[in-house]
Amino acid sequence: MIKSKPVQQELIPTKTYLQGIFEAIGTPKALSASILLKYNEIDQMLSLEARPSDYLEAYMYLSDAQVIASFRKNPAIGSTVDLEAIAVEKYFRAEAKCKDTNDYLRGRKYVGLTNLAGYLYSAKNFIQRILGSVPTIIEPDFGPGASSACRGFEATIVHKLSTQPECTLLARSLVVESIRVLLPAYAVSCGISDTYFEPINTESIPLVAGNTFTTVPKDSRSRRGICVEPHGNILTQKGAGNFIRKRLKRAGWDLNHLPLLHKEYARMGSIDGSFATIDLSSASDTISIELVRELLPPDWFDFLNRIRSHKTRINGEWLKCEKFSSMGNGFTFELETLIFLSLCHAVKLERGQKEDIISVFGDDIIVPTHLSHCVIDLLKECGFDTNPDKTFVDGPFRESCGFDFFSGVPVRPTFIKEVSRNVTEASYTIANRIREIAYNLGHNSLCDKRFKRIWDMVVRTIPYELRCFGPASFGSSRCTFRSIEVPFGQLSMDSLNDQVIACEYKPSFKCRKGWSFRVSYLARITRNRVIPPSDGRIQLACALYGVPSVGVSPRGSGYTVVKRHTTSCIWSSSDFAWSD
Repeated sequence: MIKSKPVQQELIPTKTYLQGIFEAIGTPKALSASILLKYNEIDQMLSLEARPSDYLEAYMYLSDAQVIASFRKNPAIGSTVDLEAIAVEKYFRAEAKCKDTNDYLRGRKYVGLTNLAGYLYSAKNFIQRILGSVPTIIEPDFGPGASSACRGFEATIVHKLSTQPECTLLARSLVVESIRVLLPAYAVSCGISDTYFEPINTESIPLVAGNTFTTVPKDSRSRRGICVEPHGNILTQKGAGNFIRKRLKRAGWDLNHLPLLHKEYARMGSIDGSFATIDLSSASDTISIELVRELLPPDWFDFLNRIRSHKTRINGEWLKCEKFSSMGNGFTFELETLIFLSLCHAVKLERGQKEDIISVFGDDIIVPTHLSHCVIDLLKECGFDTNPDKTFVDGPFRESCGFDFFSGVPVRPTFIKEVSRNVTEASYTIANRIREIAYNLGHNSLCDKRFKRIWDMVVRTIPYELRCFGPASFGSSRCTFRSIEVPFGQLSMDSLNDQVIACEYKPSFKCRKGWSFRVSYLARITRNRVIPPSDGRIQLACALYGVPSVGVSPRGSGYTVVKRHTTSCIWSSSDFAWSD
């Protein structure tokens, strides 16, 4: 660690670096964004779009898509629109949609697809083969997110192990049984049992009516609505989600690796049109109760129905849910994947060939193009609306799981988001995003020199003694270096820690020997750590659950940035260099 006097630094204004990016790109859309930003017409700027269908070749689309991506998820861009109110309105629209679907499926008077009953029957058989029977006991899982009793700074495993598992009435017996069998130390640490050998005092577990609606940032134009689940319910929900995930993996759909598979399918579809990529609007919020009842085996429907929340608190009122589960529920992602996969499989049995490939990851759906229209019709009949901006059946563009391709060329723009509260780290992030933009628009070979002026401007705001230059492949604070097997422009530096200012090697940098370099980098030192309290029961539960003795860092905790060094770094003068 290098000890030095505090250095005063000012972050480059958002307008300044955005204007620099727009000027470097130089397209008509970039000029429009520049003018709107200059005169503070933020809402008009946020309404700008870059639709792939309007372009004939990849580079022009990528240029305009990059203009939009520069501000679309930028946390420094505000809006005069009440995004919270829009999210609430969207929640009620989804509930109305679910109610219509529930009434439609409950009445069994299908007027759309002539063979809807047959499709649902095939989908149900597919799900039955995937899931099998409900296991005797579901392994509970706290998960990394918030619950009704542990939110914000207190959403750590230490707090969760010392908090009673409040839950809904229907879920209480299942929650008690899973804790009694698999988490006896937690039963003692949270006070619902006196010893490991005594039964749990069921009546001591607090009851709640359901979950609570809230919103989280999505982009500059909207907020994402989620529901925070009861502390006890989330235990069994996460366990159920993990079980469904394992069953899907056993059947050939490994959710941990599907995004990379979707990347290849999207690339192939953009070249020869063999695959269509389908995305749904508010997918998890429009999974209706009756659709789940139609598709799931009775024992699975009964089990998931007991551990879900039947009511949501929104605007201070408790409302009965028409949807089966929402974002925030521990099994929603796995359940929606299974449902959409089963519907696609039903279409394949009816209209497709045995060799047809279908794949689903959440609401990202990939099917052969010749089946796409039938899949879209079936999804509509089941209460789902496709997102026209992210569904691609015709043309040279495909998008899935964060990978965009135009005629086989990767055209995913770089988003500027999650800028750190620390000024130095924020400057590193902005500089690296600009450099990545320059690399992407330099055809993934060299950095476009049009961006050099604004990149230099950002770097100059960083005090000289805090400038840590390094290769773009720099990895983690453990001094490891990531091996990149594909062109860097196809990746996102968001997945890397912005601990160095990514650039090419220069002769002025110090070299240890040969191609081995001594590189300085920024490291975070967390100030606030949650340490298990002195209560022996809680300490034992934390130890058994794998909590380190030094404690855990809560989300959003304060930290300081220090300068450190590492060695053995491969760094080439041609990698990430500016074009001539």
